[in-house]
Amino acid sequence: MEELMDLLKPESWVFEKTHNKVDVYVRENNKTLVSFRAETNLDYPPDLCIEFVRNVELRTMWDG
Repeated sequence: MEELMDLLKPESWVFEKTHNKVDVYVRENNKTLVSFRAETNLDYPPDLCIEFVRNVELRTMWDG
């Protein structure tokens, strides 16, 4: 559980690259989990983004 809580600390992430306008970070000093974080800006209202991500039937659209 402690390792999962460490994921919330910004200093535990290292910028890796930008790909298709998405900044990718990897976990520094990671022992057991393969961890990455991605950040981007979306030109849609937050409620629409959340609705899309939560819709299991649309999940395959964000594969690939």
